[in-house]
Amino acid sequence: MLSMEQERKYTSDVGEDYKSFLNRVFADQPDTEPLRIVSVLAEIIVTELHGQSYQLSAIADPKGLSLTVSHDGHPIDGRMVKVIEDSIDEAHYRHDRQGHHELTIRRNINRN
Repeated sequence: MLSMEQERKYTSDVGEDYKSFLNRVFADQPDTEPLRIVSVLAEIIVTELHGQSYQLSAIADPKGLSLTVSHDGHPIDGRMVKVIEDSIDEAHYRHDRQGHHELTIRRNINRN
């Protein structure tokens, strides 16, 4: 279980699908209810990749959870990125000249 002072980093294992990865990350969180939107958006993101390979990473800290989906190839449709941005506390989609893309979403949690 993640203590209130820690930051914990996660990376998906080779062949690990997003559901298994999120289950592993969520298992360490004290309250998963506020993180449900991350799971829903991860499913949308992976669906939008249309079978392209991807790598997942996450950072959990006392104030929330960030999930990054890295992939090469075609970018996610801008309209879908806008829907994702409107559905989460923070979202950033970065691209480089070599065709690599990273979408990071963050769910902030107010833990009193």
